[in-house]
Amino acid sequence: MKKILVVDDESEIRELLKLFLERKGFLVSLASTPREFEKLLKKEKVEALILDYTFFEENIEELIIKVKSLNKDSKIFILSGFSSEILERELSSQGLVEAIFSKAEDIGKIVERISQVLS
Repeated sequence: MKKILVVDDESEIRELLKLFLERKGFLVSLASTPREFEKLLKKEKVEALILDYTFFEENIEELIIKVKSLNKDSKIFILSGFSSEILERELSSQGLVEAIFSKAEDIGKIVERISQVLS
C-alpha cells in the first residue's frame, strides 16, 4: 500500500482527506503541527505529501526542496485557500509539485487526481 502524509492545521480537512484516501486504498498519516510533520517525515517513507500552503512559516519552495532531500521520489501536492492559478505558475512551472488544489475544490476530485498520479 502506498503511504501519504497529510499536513494541515485544519482538522476537518485532514480527517476528510484521510477518509477519502483510505477508501482508495492508501495508508494515511496526519500531521497538525510542524513538529509532527518533521517527526513523521524522518520516520516514515511516504510516496506522497499533501501540504497546506500556509501551514509553514518558511518559504514553501525551500520546504519542498528539504522534503525532496529526505524523500526524493515523493510526490508533493499543495492545498491552498489562495488562488491555485498563481501558485500553479510559481511552483508547477519549476517542477516542484504534482498539483495545486484550492481548498474549495471538491474533495472527491482532489483524491481522484492524487490517485491518478500515484498509480
